[in-house]
Order: sequence, then structure tokens, then C-alpha cells
Amino acid sequence: MKLTKRTSITIAYWTLTALLLLFLASAVFLDLSHNPQIASVTGSLGYPVYFLDIDGIAKLLALLAIVLPVFHRLREWAYSGLVFLTVGAGWSLMATHQNPFPPLAVLALVAASYALNRARPLPKTL
Repeated sequence: MKLTKRTSITIAYWTLTALLLLFLASAVFLDLSHNPQIASVTGSLGYPVYFLDIDGIAKLLALLAIVLPVFHRLREWAYSGLVFLTVGAGWSLMATHQNPFPPLAVLALVAASYALNRARPLPKTL
């Protein structure tokens, strides 16, 4: 069975997006539960603990916008919000002389998911 380019793009999109959604789901849980390790890193960056609530809710909203098959403009905004979050996290880590690789790896995942989202055919929704 030969896969069409359209099918290959869709499979690649959902594979990378599933990884991104798994990351977001775990990050939402860790942020909103105020995991001690996450709270420690957040504190070392100079952010107050309540920032975890803001960050967790933003990630939850992005997760919902990406996974729900409606409102394509909202999905675009979710991707841009994730770019701001990950660039901000990487910059904050670099500014405090910590390893910026984890958020930059997530940024690469966000960029790949976004690019494949743009390349795949739009479903028939709003």
C-alpha cells in the first residue's frame, strides 16, 4: 500500500502533535499542581509561584485549541502563544545561566507541528 503525500503529511502531523499534546498535558499537570521541582525552577528564575497557575492555564488553553477540530484561527493563536511561552522560558533560563535546551526542544516540536498543520488539507469545519 502506497501512502499519498497528503496521507503522509497527516500522519506526520498527528505523530508530532501527539508528542506536543503529551508534553502540554504533563506540563499543565505539573504547573497547576505546583510540583516542588517545577516551583523550584520557577523560583530560581525569579518568578512568583502563582506564575505556575498562569502558565498552566495558558498551556491548557493551547492544548484544547490544538486538539479541537474547530476554530482554525484559534489554533494559530495557540501556536503563537506556545512560541512566546517557550522562547520566554529559554530566554529566562539563559539569563540565569541555566540550560535552555528543554524549552528550545519544545519550540522545535511546536514549529514542526505548526508547519505540518499548515501543509495538511483543512478539514471541513468553522
